[in-house]
Amino acid sequence: MKSGLSLVRRVSLAHLSEFVQHPTQEKLLQSARFLSAQVPTRIGEMLDNLDELPSDIRESYGMQRLLAGFEEAKNEIGSYAVPKQHKESLQHARVLAKMIREMDIDARTACSSMRDDEKRMKSYPNEFNFAVQEIFRLLLPLRVLVAHYHSAANSLNLGGPSDRHESSGSTDTVVKGSTTTPSPAGKDNPAASLGPVADFHSIPDIVEAAIYDSQGFAVEKFGAAPEVKLDVDAYEDSGDLKQPIALCIDTHVHYICMEILKNSYRAMINVHGALEVKEASPIEIHITSSETDVGIAIGDTGGGMSRGSSRNAFKFFQSTAPPLIATYTYSRQFGAAFDGLGFGLPLSRMYAEMMGGTVVLGNRPGYGCTAYVTLSNNGESDCQCFI
Repeated sequence: MKSGLSLVRRVSLAHLSEFVQHPTQEKLLQSARFLSAQVPTRIGEMLDNLDELPSDIRESYGMQRLLAGFEEAKNEIGSYAVPKQHKESLQHARVLAKMIREMDIDARTACSSMRDDEKRMKSYPNEFNFAVQEIFRLLLPLRVLVAHYHSAANSLNLGGPSDRHESSGSTDTVVKGSTTTPSPAGKDNPAASLGPVADFHSIPDIVEAAIYDSQGFAVEKFGAAPEVKLDVDAYEDSGDLKQPIALCIDTHVHYICMEILKNSYRAMINVHGALEVKEASPIEIHITSSETDVGIAIGDTGGGMSRGSSRNAFKFFQSTAPPLIATYTYSRQFGAAFDGLGFGLPLSRMYAEMMGGTVVLGNRPGYGCTAYVTLSNNGESDCQCFI
């Protein structure tokens, strides 16, 4: 990486990873200037877009809280002194992390409120979807950018690993059994809520962890879990067979697989019943890779989707699951971020797009669905959302 974030016109995960692995004082100060200018600007652009919403939506309690909170964050970040020395960058990163954590809380409140409003105000389905898209198109990339900035600042200033991992407030580490409730991010360590930085990970390992966690979810919620069959196509490298790996954010990949599997379990049990689902054809997961991409196909025999459900699958608030209290973690009760709000697939696609890929659905009416996840395996794909 030849510069910090400020001189990279399109920022990929490869840029971010290189920045964290080899931080310099110059890169850090460039990145500080970039974020100091860009964060308030992006918040302002989102607020302007939300100002175009119908007054019924803008004047709801959740939206008013979000607009006020985001305006306050924009002003506070805009007024904070830009670091002039690299030693000031760590505190600057913590200030940004604190603001993003508070914006996350406002977003959760607004989205839960909008779920209720969307049911009541049937004439604004597209407007509600647009509002939530705007919120997360701002928050998700900013969280990733600031996480990498904080990690680089921490490494350069302290000479050690990022203190984001002293306590966990993210979507959990990806290991089997990661569904236990983490300790909340402390007030003195707001960067803990940003999540991990990009690194090379074994995709089969992440998928296996998602299978393990999602089967626990299915047993708790439905009393049974369908069988899952995992096939991995190894690739040849200099005569050796290797497992597919990718430069990715592991918790994002875990979230994507977890959400798709949860939908498959629910559909399978609805069609086959909790007592007979073990006798049904297993959910099949196939992992493949090429020189540039990794693919994950997850197919079920849950009867497929109706035409309307298929058309709206990636719109927010399109869910048949009973709503639960929104959190950003998997709990002991396996409640996911915005579980039951219809956020699983839309957020999954956003996460995949930030990793240079996407999520698409193949629907076989009367038989089942297959979700296709693609990721850039080297992080080189430019991420439009990071510009």
